[in-house]
Amino acid sequence: MGKSYMIKIVQDRLQEIARDHNVDTQSLVLVLAPTGIVAFNIRDVIIHSALSILISKNDDLELTGERLKKLQKNLNGMSYFIINEKSMVRRRMLALVDMRLCQAFPEYQNQVFKDRSVILVGDFGQLPPVLNEPMYSQIP
Repeated sequence: MGKSYMIKIVQDRLQEIARDHNVDTQSLVLVLAPTGIVAFNIRDVIIHSALSILISKNDDLELTGERLKKLQKNLNGMSYFIINEKSMVRRRMLALVDMRLCQAFPEYQNQVFKDRSVILVGDFGQLPPVLNEPMYSQIP
């Protein structure tokens, strides 16, 4: 069984559990990928675009106005975030994910990932993040 198949099974099962508990499953699970190629291969969404994270070094990390409203609308009802190819995700990216979820769900500010489940999928032995340290490397 391949990883893409397993992600689809987990996604389907989470939606099935939600339906059994009368929860709207339209926007329950979001599958994220660190790069466009990974996203294209299994129809994921790129982390940066899904969470409104700009790639430039001068990115203002605080979202306000229309960008914040759009993020909140897009993530409304999301309870699970599956991040594919975890080996390519750096520590800072996980912190940015947490920060964006904090901005999208301010009522849960004191909880890690804002009361959402983040499921990392992949093999730490695969490709590391481009021009960056992997999330499991030692902090200097």
